[in-house]
Parts: sequence; structure tokens; C-alpha cells
Amino acid sequence: GAGDGYFTRRFAKAVSPGGQAFGLEVSSMRVESMKRDAERQGLDNYKAVLVETDDPGLDRGSVDVVFLCNAYHHLQNRVNYFKKTSKGLKKNGRVVIVDFYNKRMEIGPPPSHTLAKEVVLEEMKEAGYTLLKDEDFLEYQYYLEFKLND
Repeated sequence: GAGDGYFTRRFAKAVSPGGQAFGLEVSSMRVESMKRDAERQGLDNYKAVLVETDDPGLDRGSVDVVFLCNAYHHLQNRVNYFKKTSKGLKKNGRVVIVDFYNKRMEIGPPPSHTLAKEVVLEEMKEAGYTLLKDEDFLEYQYYLEFKLND
């Protein structure tokens, strides 16, 4: 869920000119809000897209990077979701997942609303991905970057 477009607008600015950023969201109200935001920002390459909860709806070979921040744990049937996602990735495409550590911390959700990094690693492996990066530069979240298996 792209939510209010916080990252989508930043990615749109980063890939301009020539690239596009798609904010995939299951809430039609949030999609409309992102569309208004894109217009206010004057970003023609910032696209808000309404999608189903079980399918990102990506065109085959259409994206370089799929980015999720604090959203992975909300997905249902994550292995199948990322198998569908793989069809939308270009050759050498990547999936980046940032989510809260699964422990009690001074900020962030309680552990009951997070997933351990090891669960994400196992599910992505089962979906057909290989871990490229496991970074620890964030204090409260893990950063995992994946590519499709060759």
C-alpha cells in the first residue's frame, strides 16, 4: 500500500525525467488523494494505481524496483503475491522490503504486528527470489533487497 504517496512522490522526483513511479494502493480514497498530490506537485510521472489485495497488477516486465516500506506484513498469502510480482519485474529487477524489527521498541508497532526478518527471507526464497542485500543502517527496521532466481 502506497498510502499517502510519501515514497512514491520521492521516487517520481528521483527518476525524472524519463522514469515513472507507481503508487499501488488498495484504497480508492488513498488513490484519489495520491492523484491530487501528484497534480499539486506537478509530477506527471507519479501514478496512483488501484490494485487488488492479492495481486500487484503489474504489466509483464514493466518495473525495475518494487519497494515496500512497513507494508510486507499486511499482505495476505505473501509467497503467491511475490510470485505474481515477479512477472512485472524487468530483467535484473529488484524487490526492496523495509519493515520493523519483530521486537518491542520505543517506536513502531508492537511485535504482534510485525514479522521477523527470517520469515521474510524464507517466504521470498519460496517465492523464487535470492537475497542481494541485508543492511542494518536503520535503527528500527530491516532493509532487504532481492532479485529473482536465475
